[in-house]
Amino acid sequence: MSTLIAEAPTCLYAAEVRKRIGEPSVYPLHRHEDHGELLLIIEGEARYVVDRSPFVARQGDLVFFPPGVWHQEASEPSAPFRFYYLGHQGLRVAGLAPDRFDEPGKPCLLPTRDRFPAMKAAFERLIEEFGDAAPEYQEAVDALLRLLVVDVLRLLRYPDRAAGRPAPDRTARLAALFMNDRYSLPLTLDDIASAVHLSPFHLSRLFRRETGLSPIQYLIRCRIEAAKRLLLTTDDSVDKIAASVGYESPTAFHRQFKRATGASPGKYRKDLLTFNNQV
Repeated sequence: MSTLIAEAPTCLYAAEVRKRIGEPSVYPLHRHEDHGELLLIIEGEARYVVDRSPFVARQGDLVFFPPGVWHQEASEPSAPFRFYYLGHQGLRVAGLAPDRFDEPGKPCLLPTRDRFPAMKAAFERLIEEFGDAAPEYQEAVDALLRLLVVDVLRLLRYPDRAAGRPAPDRTARLAALFMNDRYSLPLTLDDIASAVHLSPFHLSRLFRRETGLSPIQYLIRCRIEAAKRLLLTTDDSVDKIAASVGYESPTAFHRQFKRATGASPGKYRKDLLTFNNQV
């Protein structure tokens, strides 16, 4: 047994959920008392709230549901949505509580990036084994699950080495830090490029190569995440929050917030407050 995995888990189930256009996927507030659950988003996106922390999971993202943690999910009916999921019990990672991949308070979302094809294939093999129920299938799925757990832990603990990727470019990191610190200002691509001494063209190409996003897409994400926190933790009006996260136009803020989360700012706040009152 490795020093990282103190006890290997048992795979309780593995299956696929597929929702077509016009068919929303809604799982109300619930928790699993005696096991953990792991999801891989295959197509589309959905809004999750795990232990009162909201986030959006998209294609290629892993989502963790530790034992005893309240969570809920909702996808938009305007787009198809598909994910694989499995239940695990008995996992002991060194230094962590049973069936946890990370410490409490850490994000329950993990982008798989270039490991997505391998993760997808691993889930599909698990689902196939459960569907066939061939002799000794439990031994097979437990062995497959252990390999998958190692892959997940590599992504969590060694994100740059797990897939043999070089360390992220320093200039891209500096650009990201610049936007993280100044998203409330009316930044342009020229402003960001000037801060890291590159042309807008070269910064855009470099930043997308390192992050998968354009600089402006990353800036929008910073602003939307900040707006989510303010909607949940303050009584400020939506227009005031829009201005405080860098939007001169409330209309533009409403449009981009709904595009990112699937809900208007007002509905997002209402849903989160309702959820918190239920817990």
